[in-house]
Amino acid sequence: MKNYKNTQYVGEISIGTPGQVLPVIFDTGSANLWVTSALCKDDSCTSHTSYNRENSSTWKKVGLKVEVAFGTGEIAGELNSDTFGLGSIKILDQKFGEILKENGDVFAAGKFSGILGLAYPSMAAYNQTPVFDSIIKQKLLKNNIMTFFYSLNENTDGQISLGFIDDTRYTGKIYYYDVIDKYYWTIRLNDIKYNGKSLGLCNGGCKAVVDTGTTLNTGPSKDIMVLLNKIPVENDCSGYSTAGVISFVFGNEEYQLKTNDYIMKNQVRGKDECRALMMPLDVPEPQ
Repeated sequence: MKNYKNTQYVGEISIGTPGQVLPVIFDTGSANLWVTSALCKDDSCTSHTSYNRENSSTWKKVGLKVEVAFGTGEIAGELNSDTFGLGSIKILDQKFGEILKENGDVFAAGKFSGILGLAYPSMAAYNQTPVFDSIIKQKLLKNNIMTFFYSLNENTDGQISLGFIDDTRYTGKIYYYDVIDKYYWTIRLNDIKYNGKSLGLCNGGCKAVVDTGTTLNTGPSKDIMVLLNKIPVENDCSGYSTAGVISFVFGNEEYQLKTNDYIMKNQVRGKDECRALMMPLDVPEPQ
């Protein structure tokens, strides 16, 4: 269950011959490519740019039915194949999902028409090969890596780089962590601290998922409540100035979130309103 409503990391791909350009989310928390089909007549479909199979000479029917539930609704459609393009990269016969039915508010509030899943093949419906794995199999990159740059300013574009690390987009040292479960991009989280003190949530270590498809910090309901109960900020923003630092410990490094990193503060009808950028998410076993 995911929440794409707050996600704004959008880039453009092309599907078909000639290529039909579509804005999509680059999502490391899912594995299939989904695009809105012109055959979908729901309001949230018709309000977005859509893919029209009839305008592509390379569309092929696979016809496998798929339904997927997200935090804001659900989509249904079928897996078919066509030519995929991203920049100079072109993949022939890429399997993807055409959205034929959409319930709820999955895409309605967003600026995107689909989702480009970048997780592992074990997550993909019908064991289909995800786009990045197709890129690897066809040896289209010198180095099989992908990197993300996020701007702190919503008016400045982010960037995804395939095959290299853009040295102009970061300062300091890059630390690497082993993937411990090749389903999501899952790494070992050693501890969660508040003002330097462990909250006791990761005894023996936790699994942490690196997910570009949501802007919220998520975690098991009971653990999120432990963290929220430590934070003194109320809905009217009282306590904001006394809120502490949340630290996530990976390996020997601590990554800190200051108050403005995990609390959204807005003016609503002339009054301050605060909201924690956290959401309970109970992922079923074994993940």
